[in-house]
Amino acid sequence: MSEWMRRPLAQLALRISDGSHNPPKGVEMSEFMMLSSKNVLDDQLSFDAPRFLSAADFKSENRRTCIAAGDVLLTIVGTIGRAAVVPDDAPAFTLQRSVAVLRPDTSVIDSRFLMYALMSGSEALNAQARGVAQKGIYLESLREFGIDHPPLREQQRIVAILDETFEGIATAKANAEKNRQNALALFEGYSRSVFNQNTEGAARRELAEVCSINSKLVDPRNPAFLDLKHVGAGNIVSNTGELVQLKTAREEELISGKFLFDESTVLYSKIRPYLMKVARPDFNGLCSADMYPLTAKAGTLSRDYLFHLLLSKDFTDYAIAGSARAGMPKVNREHLFAYTSWIPPLAAQAEIAETLDALHAETQALEAVYRRKLAALEELKKSLLHQAFSGQLTSSKQTSIGQQPALPTTTPEFTANIISIAHARHERLQREKTFGRVKEQKTLHLIESIAGIDLGRQPMRDAAGPNDFQHMLKAEEWAQAHGFFKMVKTGEGYEFRKLSKFDEHMSHAHQTLAPYLSRLEPVIDLLVPLDKEEAEVFATVHAAWNNLLIDGVQATDDAIVLAARQGWHPDKLKIQEHKFRTAIQTIRQKKLIPTGSAKYVGGQKALFEES
Repeated sequence: MSEWMRRPLAQLALRISDGSHNPPKGVEMSEFMMLSSKNVLDDQLSFDAPRFLSAADFKSENRRTCIAAGDVLLTIVGTIGRAAVVPDDAPAFTLQRSVAVLRPDTSVIDSRFLMYALMSGSEALNAQARGVAQKGIYLESLREFGIDHPPLREQQRIVAILDETFEGIATAKANAEKNRQNALALFEGYSRSVFNQNTEGAARRELAEVCSINSKLVDPRNPAFLDLKHVGAGNIVSNTGELVQLKTAREEELISGKFLFDESTVLYSKIRPYLMKVARPDFNGLCSADMYPLTAKAGTLSRDYLFHLLLSKDFTDYAIAGSARAGMPKVNREHLFAYTSWIPPLAAQAEIAETLDALHAETQALEAVYRRKLAALEELKKSLLHQAFSGQLTSSKQTSIGQQPALPTTTPEFTANIISIAHARHERLQREKTFGRVKEQKTLHLIESIAGIDLGRQPMRDAAGPNDFQHMLKAEEWAQAHGFFKMVKTGEGYEFRKLSKFDEHMSHAHQTLAPYLSRLEPVIDLLVPLDKEEAEVFATVHAAWNNLLIDGVQATDDAIVLAARQGWHPDKLKIQEHKFRTAIQTIRQKKLIPTGSAKYVGGQKALFEES
């Protein structure tokens, strides 16, 4: 970090201000928005649920705040340290006091670099917060807050790495959350389909007919009850029935009356029914007076069926509708027992409950996996920011963002990561249909010959250009075996298909390749706008040109065309000569002229057909 400097924000920003100190005077619906800290997310500005101002109020407040595209917004009250850059297409808006506006001096600091630096420094910002009821940062303190930064060019390189990686993380998080919601919807969908249905043998009954409250209030200080576990609403995990952090009456030093329950009881929390707190304890214990200890009546209702019935959406909607009150929402006993549902025979109840138990266990396991994935992705962001602003992304020799050993560039995994990134950049511009095996192989060749990253290939002259099919195939095999992706034959070509663990591997690919992205991306982007044939010609011309230099032959345009067309493979004669000359011109214009330092492409290897 020898070239890094530390300066206060006052020297990096042309302007530092905060939003209005006063709440909006009007609430009329108009196009004039006032956003708060809730609208500033990390690396993203949300326009959901804003407050609205009258035209006069907006003019007054906006004059004070003065927001423009490229400004960096920072939350400075309450949740401190979230930052976002105002996009070019942002609608007109002003801000509440909880958000600061920083206008970067772009001659010394990049807007997005400043945003990431502030996100990275959130802990230090919080340490400077002051206040009793709600902590915040005074503008004087903010102006003195130090920011470490390298020269502008290096800032932009770091921003490119962070942008690319954070985009992959955001996609992975969105997909993980979608999968989590789908897992929950699977369970809820089946639950809806079985409850309150008039199936064969079912009878419509009130809850009072099929279950009851038999428990009596007892004194938890009685020696007979002191060592019984106590269950309160806070011990039940919503929508799962899981019991957590249980303590005995003695440990909690309980003094008020509690219900005694046994293993035949279903516990239902009558407070805030929307929380869906229902449990089937497998022990004798005490429960809060804010719980209903329900016992299913033998011969009519099973305990397990009752448990799932109380967790069903139909019952929850009914409970919520009857719990409205001035204070805390609560389901009274009369409303609870007045609920009616179709109750099937006991055998059918047992089958339904068994299926729901299995689905519930599977759903919870999947949800746990996705929650862990979301948490891990969030930690990855924090780790990446820390490393970016401790100088660990400065050296091009760095081969891994994380603390783990660098992945060798010659492994099938490394190549698979490149293929996935290449496909992603095609997909971003809706060019993924052009990304088959020809562009896949040409990308790998140019990564070696232009970006200078040794993938361990041994390229040969093939019909579709410089090719090491076996090297590419090993990467594809690795990707498919690990649930990453596979190339699928479709008609005359191949298509990239994502597999079940794509998001997980894609996130890791961004981490692994982050130090190489400044070299990888320009090469990949060369091929994105090209079709299959154009990519083939471009890579072939570049390889033939490099071969001529290695052979000591003068690389005139005619010599390059002869080597890339007539001297490469008979199939090249099917392509018009002017396309080879166009490729030569492009290589010169983009200053990608070979130096003879890339691998020699020898022989002819028409053993495999690329498509």
